[in-house]
Amino acid sequence: MDGIAHKIRYARRNKDLSQKVLGKLLGVTEMAISAYETGRAIPPLPTLKKISTITGFPLAYFTEEHDDTITLKRLHKDIQKIKRDSTTILSLLKKIYENKR
Repeated sequence: MDGIAHKIRYARRNKDLSQKVLGKLLGVTEMAISAYETGRAIPPLPTLKKISTITGFPLAYFTEEHDDTITLKRLHKDIQKIKRDSTTILSLLKKIYENKR
């Protein structure tokens, strides 16, 4: 899945819309939305503008080269790792504290 396809899927899901509902709002079929989201088709600019309006994501989000979604995924992974690490550290500190009693 290429950048714009992933961004369309992310924006739709973020707005909690099904492919069917987004298709109806855009005046296209559910299959067209699926094609946009898998990279089998690229929506025309007017359709992309409507997706932008419906989802609340700026048009630039869909058209810019860099992929903010991937950055968000990396950030999420980092946060999960920090949570695991902090749990480990807290567990070790608890053991140290208990051993000193």
